[in-house]
Amino acid sequence: MKFEENRLVYEQDGVEIGEVEFKELDNNQVDIYHTYVDPDYQGQQIASKMVETVIQKFHIIFLSFDGNCSLASIALSIALPNMVLMSNGSMKSIP
Repeated sequence: MKFEENRLVYEQDGVEIGEVEFKELDNNQVDIYHTYVDPDYQGQQIASKMVETVIQKFHIIFLSFDGNCSLASIALSIALPNMVLMSNGSMKSIP
């Protein structure tokens, strides 16, 4: 995986097979607005690995995402199993 401006790219054998696009906001906040994994590689938790990498890089304490991106929603729920997705796209920690 490699970071580019506002984007994390997942490559395999030099071919781009996935990406997460995001916008840095204030106070350790990141808006993940696009997540994509090539259909031939779906089901391998690539999206959740990319989302987790973004979270770790920015030491994120708050996430928001575009509710229209269902892959982002699924990836977030896998990457952060102790978090609950709220209807407004934010996440809340659960014990």
